[in-house]
Amino acid sequence: MSDFILGHNDIGYKSTFAGVTWQPDLNDSMLKRELITAVARSLDLSAFNLDITLSVDQPVESLGIINHNLSKTGTYRWRAYSDPARTNLIYDSTTITVGKYYDKMEYQTTCDATGSEISTSYWRLTLSDPSNTYGYFQIGRIFIGQRLYFDKNMDYGLQLGIEETNSDLETSQVGIETFIDVGNKRTATFDFSLLCYNEGNEFLRFSMGNGIIGACLFEFNPDDKQEGLKTFICRQSSLSPLDYSSYNINNFAISLVEIF
Repeated sequence: MSDFILGHNDIGYKSTFAGVTWQPDLNDSMLKRELITAVARSLDLSAFNLDITLSVDQPVESLGIINHNLSKTGTYRWRAYSDPARTNLIYDSTTITVGKYYDKMEYQTTCDATGSEISTSYWRLTLSDPSNTYGYFQIGRIFIGQRLYFDKNMDYGLQLGIEETNSDLETSQVGIETFIDVGNKRTATFDFSLLCYNEGNEFLRFSMGNGIIGACLFEFNPDDKQEGLKTFICRQSSLSPLDYSSYNINNFAISLVEIF
């Protein structure tokens, strides 16, 4: 299996944005919200170059576009620069085709690893999608963060699943059905039992910093996109003592639950 991506320490939503004309009531202030259901929309499909300036310099290794509406043939491109004028290019993802799409647009997420740490505040995201049928570009959140990486990867026994949410169905006395539809959440639980001492410390720092509040960006296998079904933004959830009863510096487990 290829290396998973687990992005964390996201500062994308704390950034400032420029270069795109937004719909007035759905502007880039929406990108500063942690909830991905608050979306920014651009009605200009001919030119989308979003300049992103991070609040602080941070070594970046994971990038994500969350709750977007790009079609399968749509493309995106990440670039990083060493200067605010964005003339000195230091990272270029090159143009990437989305290649995946499914019904629930709020779940549409791309996830990429840079391959090495990129330390700069100045980024640019370019979108192109001539086949877009919505008439606008939509983004719920930009994820720019670090990446948790281990040499031995996760153990066998990964559990991927769906967590039932509070969808509700009520039937009145006259037989009228009323629905409250809350999307189901994807989950992932897996172990690391072959960590070296430094990797164990890295995992501990990750868990202490993120807790159960900080957002993570998870992609199970970057080489096998699986229609995006195994790529989602999430938070850590508490593990049951029955599932994981003891702490060991070389043995950790993690449980992830999708967020909206």
